[in-house]
Amino acid sequence: MQGRAINMVHFCYSLGAALAPIVGAMLIGVGLDWQLVMVLAVVPWLISAGFLAIAPMDKRTRRGAPPPARLRLTLPLAAAAVAIALYVASEAGVSSWLVRFLAEADLGLAATALTLFWAALAVSRLLVARFGA
Repeated sequence: MQGRAINMVHFCYSLGAALAPIVGAMLIGVGLDWQLVMVLAVVPWLISAGFLAIAPMDKRTRRGAPPPARLRLTLPLAAAAVAIALYVASEAGVSSWLVRFLAEADLGLAATALTLFWAALAVSRLLVARFGA
């Protein structure tokens, strides 16, 4: 169950990453400066932080339940952490390479390619959340 929840969080991240290039390209296309588009990208983060700040706490936490058991750093856990870090680095690396590769391309083509990359990751995470966890 927790694996499914984590995959759904990652799906939402990928969905945002998939929509950002197209929305950004459209805003730049109508004449907004790219710097303003980057500032506007902060708005969803601020809204999310506000919702998290007002979200009710878990009832077990409010009742003074004992804290969860300490997590011991074992070799498999450390190896998983390294594997996840390498995966995220490769994901960001491919995204950065794609941006650089398409730097001279039309803005619409570049945004579409980047959106397709992140959309494929979003769909795969959604499928893993449904069938894999």
